[in-house]
Amino acid sequence: MRKKVLLVVVGLLAAVTVLAISGCSCSAQSSSSASASTSATASSSASASSSSSSAAAQAEVPNLMMLSQADAEKALKDVGLAVGDVTQDYSDTIPSGCVMAQSPDALTKVDAGTKVSFTISQGKQAPAQVAVPDLIGMGQYDAENALAAVGLVAVEYDPIVSSDVDPGLVCWQSIDVGAMVDEGTQVAFSTALAESQVEVPNLKGDSFSGASDELTQLGLGCDQVNVYSDKDEPGIVMSQDIEVGTWVDVGTVVTLTVSLGPAPSDKVTVPNCYTYTKSEAEATLVSAGLLFNVVGDEDGTVIAMYPEQGTQVDVGTTVTILLQ
Repeated sequence: MRKKVLLVVVGLLAAVTVLAISGCSCSAQSSSSASASTSATASSSASASSSSSSAAAQAEVPNLMMLSQADAEKALKDVGLAVGDVTQDYSDTIPSGCVMAQSPDALTKVDAGTKVSFTISQGKQAPAQVAVPDLIGMGQYDAENALAAVGLVAVEYDPIVSSDVDPGLVCWQSIDVGAMVDEGTQVAFSTALAESQVEVPNLKGDSFSGASDELTQLGLGCDQVNVYSDKDEPGIVMSQDIEVGTWVDVGTVVTLTVSLGPAPSDKVTVPNCYTYTKSEAEATLVSAGLLFNVVGDEDGTVIAMYPEQGTQVDVGTTVTILLQ
């Protein structure tokens, strides 16, 4: 009897133990599941927060073009961007005080707080001032070169009757000698015309210097156009714009087309023309494949050159020589 009671008690204790263990296991499982759920929720929340933060950290660069500096700075601050370098430059198209360039470009996506630099227009740059040279007594060709040498534009008016200078030479200019004007200003001039007529000679085949001297002796002006030619030697007159035998007023300008010889295809060295006469310098430059401008006293010798002798230049470059 006592053995039966003992067995019953032992059985009851075993059952209670099994139930206790089962309850602990369920409790642990429930706790683990709750913890995992909480962790997943936190992770999801953190991910959403990170994504939201990343999206909020981007900004679109506004279009600053044509805005004033104050308005440009405000436009940047309004979208959370910073003002970078502010520079100034000249512009022929953007009004003074307005933005003419920016970096980064408008509509670019950048991080919040990024610095945006921009350039403010100063308007058009004032042209350089140059002194008007004395053209009186020069031939048309020399007058044009003298103006071009200082950045001025020659405008030839019709010849006028004048006894102040020899026929064919400049007797009047529109702007006084020494006046300071903007670079690029037009300066008009007229050559002298005598009250008589002369017959235009045949100059084709002559050297340019000889043809020029012949025209001057007749009281006619001389202009020159240089072209390359495979047939005619350098410095030789190929054609003239007024037909041979035409009677014209004294002072009329005859334009001569002069050969430069065959067109070279490489760079050349500017030859030394210092102390040369006009004709010697012109012949030397032409033989080197270069063009030339002559400024100063045609009866003098070369005292300056630009570009300087010895300089490597492209074939066809114009060399200005100053005679005195």
